[in-house]
Amino acid sequence: MGQPVEDVTTHPALAGCAQSVANVYDWQHDATHHELLTMPSPTTGQPVSLAYLLPESVDDLSRQRHMYEFLVRQAGGVAARLPQHLATVAIGLYDMRHRLGDVDPAFAERVTQYFEHCRENDYSIATIFSDPLHHRHYSAAHPEPLHVVATRADGIVVRGARGVGTQSPYANELLCLTSPQPNRPPEEMVFFAAPVNTEGIHIWDYTCDAFGSRQLLFEMYNVGSLATNKQRLASAYDTSACVALVKELAGITRQTLQGERDGREALSHAVE
Repeated sequence: MGQPVEDVTTHPALAGCAQSVANVYDWQHDATHHELLTMPSPTTGQPVSLAYLLPESVDDLSRQRHMYEFLVRQAGGVAARLPQHLATVAIGLYDMRHRLGDVDPAFAERVTQYFEHCRENDYSIATIFSDPLHHRHYSAAHPEPLHVVATRADGIVVRGARGVGTQSPYANELLCLTSPQPNRPPEEMVFFAAPVNTEGIHIWDYTCDAFGSRQLLFEMYNVGSLATNKQRLASAYDTSACVALVKELAGITRQTLQGERDGREALSHAVE
């Protein structure tokens, strides 16, 4: 029935992939590949991952393409989730910060600070955006959907289940996105970022991964204080912000549709 994993870097089923992820960061410090994989930080001048480059020209896009091509070739073309894979989501959020500012200026400011925080720390990001299907004998509230249970001065408190977060066992950050659906209650309209090892976040792989690439189910038990400092982003109850994200950030839209299509069956079996 599976077993708890205390350390992904030593568990025999996960250590190999963890080492492959570590290799990507090591190559950034290798003089042979340093220029290909990094760039000077716009704020500190220190080297940061080229994945966080804000492209302004065809040359910028070409430069990033060469970076990704190198990394994919090093992995033999079988690495579905490189550590930098979802830096593009952070870039997309940052790129539409002014649109988000029309809805919530404070949220737009947090998006900017969060992007810079991820860039300066070379974070690997995993996203969760798919609501797990429920057994047809149960109501739609089983399993409990991810939702806000409290709003405090230091942030929000959430509880419930969501997927898929394929990269999460090897990621630094968990970025929760919500797609608008008819009749979705306001307390389920939530965006937040949190360290993957935040207390209260539980990640289930078995038996979700029996249906293809790693499909994960996240259970969250009163995970709180998600906006305690300027390096975190959180938004709740705001339908207009949710619609703006999905409407204007096409990459997230595609990922949401793909994730819900590929992950729902696996998640539904996991929660029966």
